[in-house]
Amino acid sequence: MSADDWEKGPTEENMKKVVESLKTELGSVRVGRAEPSFLANVVVEGKPISKWGQIQVKDAGTLTVTLFDPANIPKLTKGLEDSELKLNASSDGRVVVVPIPRATKELKLQKVKQSATLCENARNEIRKARKKSIDEIKANKVPEDDQKLIEKQIQKLHDESIKLIDQLAKKKEEELMK
Repeated sequence: MSADDWEKGPTEENMKKVVESLKTELGSVRVGRAEPSFLANVVVEGKPISKWGQIQVKDAGTLTVTLFDPANIPKLTKGLEDSELKLNASSDGRVVVVPIPRATKELKLQKVKQSATLCENARNEIRKARKKSIDEIKANKVPEDDQKLIEKQIQKLHDESIKLIDQLAKKKEEELMK
């Protein structure tokens, strides 16, 4: 294999998948607006909220959960109160109403930290993809000159992906701190 024969496709594709996955994950990190994804990571009695019922937006500051089995309303309201979000849920007998707290500076900083962690995890995945590609090149007994050229191409893909992640992180922090 020579530098001309090497295809950057698989490496580039892996790095793009990491960035796309990060975009999706960052999309669920929000403050100030009620969105169903706000409850996505809340687990009650070992089940995510989506397994208990359908989550809908009532208004800008309120979510509702229409349970599949209304007999579980007390369990769900208690579980939401005991969750790390400490949500003050109430019920009208058929639907659980979940008011979303106003975004405090502490909550905003917590969400910025959460998004920074997601971005760092994505950077680590990009680094792993780079290392895997370089290891594959070395395992294929590529001549040293070609190996250096390929490694430069891999490093360029790595740098572009890291730059994109940094841009996403900065944009998300600005969005959260508004």
